[in-house]
Amino acid sequence: MSTHQSFLTPLIPGLVWHSLGFGIESNVYIIISNNEALIVDTGFGFDPPPLFGLNYEGTRKIFQKIVKKFPHAKICLTHAHIDHSGNLMATALENELEIIAHTIEASFLEQGNAHYINPFGGLTIKKIPITTKVEENDTIAVGELSFEVYHTPGHTEGSICLYEPNKGLFITGDTIFPNGSFGRTDLPGGSSEKLYHTILRLSEISHINALLAGHSPPIIGKEAKKHVLMAKKAVEMYFGNFM
Repeated sequence: MSTHQSFLTPLIPGLVWHSLGFGIESNVYIIISNNEALIVDTGFGFDPPPLFGLNYEGTRKIFQKIVKKFPHAKICLTHAHIDHSGNLMATALENELEIIAHTIEASFLEQGNAHYINPFGGLTIKKIPITTKVEENDTIAVGELSFEVYHTPGHTEGSICLYEPNKGLFITGDTIFPNGSFGRTDLPGGSSEKLYHTILRLSEISHINALLAGHSPPIIGKEAKKHVLMAKKAVEMYFGNFM
C-alpha cells in the first residue's frame, strides 16, 4: 500500500491514511479494508481570495489523486460545511461515487444552500447529490469494518461522528477536536445546548484507539480517549448551564 500512498500519511499501518488540512482546510481520512475504501470529508478545494498566503490548489490535487486511486470508494461527509465538502464541488469526478451524509445535511447539500454550506460567502456553491442518507444507529460498511453512525448536532444540525468499535476508530468531524477543543456553534444550524449534550453522550464511548478529528493532527493510541474527556470537561465548564 505504501508504494502508491506517497501523497498520504499513514496513521495506522494497513488501515488508516490521511491528508492533514491546513488553514481552513479539513483533514481527509481514508480507511482501507479488504480492498474497499471509505473517504471521510474531502477538504476545501476552491481557490479563495488570498488568505494568509495559502494556496489550496495542492489539496485539490491530492483529493483528485485519492479518488483516482480509489475509483469505487465511498465518500462520507461529517457535515456540509465547505471546508469539508468543497472538493466535491471543485473536482470533476470521473466515476459516480457513493456519497454519504446525514439526512439533514443532505437536504442542504442537494439544494446547494450557500448560507448553510458557506456562511462566510464569496464562492459559488454547487449542488451535491447525496447517494446515501444516514441517521443515528445506521452503519457504514468498509470491508470487514462497520462504522456506527452517531447523529451529533451542535456544530451543525446534521453533523455525524463515525465509530468503529473493533478497532476503536472515532471520526469526529468538527464536533470534538484534540486538547479539549470542540466545534463552534455560532454558524447556521449551530447550537451550544445540543453540542453540550452531544459531547456528554460521546464521552461515554469506552474503547477509543484513534481520535480522527476534522482539524488538527490525529491522536493515536491510549491518549485518544483522554482528549475526548478533555472536551467533555471543557463543555461542562463553558455550557454547564444546560445541565
